[in-house]
Amino acid sequence: VKHGLGKFIMRDGTFYEGEFKNGEIRGKGYKYDKNRDTEYTGDFHDGQYHGKGVLRHKNSFVYEGDFY
Repeated sequence: VKHGLGKFIMRDGTFYEGEFKNGEIRGKGYKYDKNRDTEYTGDFHDGQYHGKGVLRHKNSFVYEGDFY
């Protein structure tokens, strides 16, 4: 079971680097989504953006705030 700090790389080049708790992506981390060409830095809960964070898209779109 993944627990603590680590990096998870998917076949398509997408990756997550940060905290895992009891096998889930949970806590602070960074995710690069190759398919959507986005980067997110912030809080995660069960693999989803949840809490404070910054989302950047390749077209220069940036959102900084709360995710739920």
